[in-house]
Amino acid sequence: MVLEWTEALAVGHALIDSHHREIFRRYKTFLEKCDREHSIEQLRDLFIYLQSYVAEHFAAEEGLMKNHRYPELVEHQKDHIHFRERLEQLMAEFESKGPNIEILVHTNKTLVLWLADHIQKTDMRLAAFLRDETPPED
Repeated sequence: MVLEWTEALAVGHALIDSHHREIFRRYKTFLEKCDREHSIEQLRDLFIYLQSYVAEHFAAEEGLMKNHRYPELVEHQKDHIHFRERLEQLMAEFESKGPNIEILVHTNKTLVLWLADHIQKTDMRLAAFLRDETPPED
């Protein structure tokens, strides 16, 4: 299972799309390194990046939602919380068992399924709202 960035995944918001493109780029680099048998240790680099990504990207999205009074804010945040929890589980598994093929498969599956579902559904609704929304009054 591999997911690659295409313009079909663009939500139409420059900041959100740039963040999404970057995670796909990092993920692709990670898979290429694994395919070239560099080492499953590359998982550590991916986890370190994902921690940073989650903090930065989710904060940016949630800031946009709050600033624009997005009506689906709570539901969207729940998706973010669920992903953070799953990432923490994968990282704990990685730390306790070390790098192995099982963690690689679980990480791959989690990222592919979550990215596809979250971007194509949840983030598309947010971007449509941001495009159609009248700026909030101060």
